[in-house]
Amino acid sequence: MYDSLLILTYGGPETTEQIRPFIEKVLGEHAAPARIEASVARYERLGGVSPINEQSRALLVRVVNKMMSVENPVPVYWATLYSHPSVEEIVAQMAYDDRKNAAVFIPTPLESEYMNGKFQKAIDAAVDAFESTSKPSFTFLPSYASREEFIRCGAATILKGLKFLENQGEKNIKVMLSAHSLPVTWAETSSYDARFGELIERITKQIGLSDVMKVWQSKPTGAPGEWLGPDPVEAIENVAKDSPDCAILLVPLGFSLDNMEIAYDLDYLAAQACENLGVNYFRAPTASAEPEFVDMIINLLSGELRVASCELRE
Repeated sequence: MYDSLLILTYGGPETTEQIRPFIEKVLGEHAAPARIEASVARYERLGGVSPINEQSRALLVRVVNKMMSVENPVPVYWATLYSHPSVEEIVAQMAYDDRKNAAVFIPTPLESEYMNGKFQKAIDAAVDAFESTSKPSFTFLPSYASREEFIRCGAATILKGLKFLENQGEKNIKVMLSAHSLPVTWAETSSYDARFGELIERITKQIGLSDVMKVWQSKPTGAPGEWLGPDPVEAIENVAKDSPDCAILLVPLGFSLDNMEIAYDLDYLAAQACENLGVNYFRAPTASAEPEFVDMIINLLSGELRVASCELRE
């Protein structure tokens, strides 16, 4: 049914010279200069290289290798929303390769109208800009947060983190599961928070874990208004105050690939908070590190597909 697969990710800078153009493209030409500078400083503090492109390439290779073992393999492409390779150039390449009916996989388990709308808009613009009358069509694979394969991937990452800390002699381990925060006004009119809660419930039930905390990360630098919370640092400080002998396991469950937000919020800020408090800390890997994650992509490609219909926010 589908003659190709496009893995579509957010993208990120891979050199310090790419930081500012990337931030300006993400925030838009009318963004406040102070917000741009704060975002640039955040990237520069961590060396400027986002891990997402490296992890996307690794996922691409794993999917291509797995594709060779299926009955009807299709070529696999990778594009990014804000860096290289761009959506425009990959859509043009797919058209040149005569791909007519492509499936699109976004490695984000929880759908958000805001982000999914950006992906849809980028695909539509790239297709519309292509001059050929033979334009490829794109069908978005459905959200996978409720799929059994992803539940098992999430459970595996938690169990590995627990085992790591237990092997260090930790007995009072506080588990925090994070997802990308949203403005409260948006969250109140969507099922985003509820679906994250359902995902947590299914995973923790599978591994017999009842005491976990939901935390919200990645609030954009300088973003106005109230956002879902607590953020990881706030949660860590509150837990350590009540239980100073604890260890912290932080699992970025709402993400499937490492990105600069995880690197900054979890690997830098949360780790620093734990160090300051004298609390042992481990950040679990994202779910795409699990072998079954690739199996899930192949299974999504072979069936249960739908055309995404995303309401775009201005």
